[in-house]
Amino acid sequence: MKSKVYPSLIYDTLRRATFNPQPTAFQKTLEESTVQVFNSFICDLTANEPTMWSIFLDTCYEDFDLCQEYLEQVYPRLHEQFAESLRAFIPTDHNKPYYEHPDTELQHDSPEWHALRHLFITASIAKRVANLTERGTKNFLRSNLWGIDKDENDYRAMKYGRENEPIARECYVEQIQKDIPSAEMKLLGLCQSVRYPELACSPDGVLKTTFITRAIEIKCPLRLEKIDPELFDTFLKDEKLKDFYLYRDDSGRIKLKENHAYYFQVQMVMGVLGLDLCDLIVWSPRGMAIVPICFNPEFWNKLAADLVTFHHSLIIPEYFLQRTPRDLAPIRVELCYNLQSGMEERHVSSSCVA
Repeated sequence: MKSKVYPSLIYDTLRRATFNPQPTAFQKTLEESTVQVFNSFICDLTANEPTMWSIFLDTCYEDFDLCQEYLEQVYPRLHEQFAESLRAFIPTDHNKPYYEHPDTELQHDSPEWHALRHLFITASIAKRVANLTERGTKNFLRSNLWGIDKDENDYRAMKYGRENEPIARECYVEQIQKDIPSAEMKLLGLCQSVRYPELACSPDGVLKTTFITRAIEIKCPLRLEKIDPELFDTFLKDEKLKDFYLYRDDSGRIKLKENHAYYFQVQMVMGVLGLDLCDLIVWSPRGMAIVPICFNPEFWNKLAADLVTFHHSLIIPEYFLQRTPRDLAPIRVELCYNLQSGMEERHVSSSCVA
């Protein structure tokens, strides 16, 4: 052992000069436009990995008050700049109801998808946002905005679903093409609503035929791994059946429960994409259930209004104030505009969320 010589890195000047102390996830070159740099910087803050400073320094934060001068003069400009940056993603000559962000088609395997989606309220969390209580708002912002204390208890089920999603999609297309040979599947990335730039979705696909274009949403429940999803109600019993998102109506047809998060999700997908139909595909190695869901405009309009209000009053303020990463209660900021005698009158109010 004594005769073994190990090369020393201590005096490797090039290695020391080019050393990047940031976590690997943060190491990248900035070759983006100003808006992209701004958005990427904010999105990178959501990475749930400690920095070198946070490992060695125990930092304590105190609460602070927002003076009225800040609320009336500074914050509205920041708010408008943020809102405008979301609208600026969409080209002025864009004529679709949604804008698909480039390089996001791979979704979970796309760095751009991960970076951008935190700027919006997405379909997968629509019900949670719509039904948030005052107490749950802080935990929601910490986990969904900043990636802090994110629940990984269902990691095995998520991994199973992602691995089998391409298989389920292929099985679905094969079945549809038996009746409609011309049917084609189109994969989409992160799709931002043109009407509501604060909202976005990542559909599992869009099926195009000569008759109709429909969205698809794929679910591969781990609990049904060994049975045909068409037989879910013969396998699941009592509370498990009650908690499941499917039910069978009086005529024997399989339906999606309208109070379930997946119903909110598919309605938002259809609302963003401007489609009237979505096929919910529930797949297992033993079979597949296809549940058609029609667009509900009244449901979507109310949901969209609630989500946009939440985005403006809580998410945008949190981006600038960054309170929840410091374990402080989030602040709700309301902006009201009144036009009187040709002059704009702006009123700003804030309240702490318990």
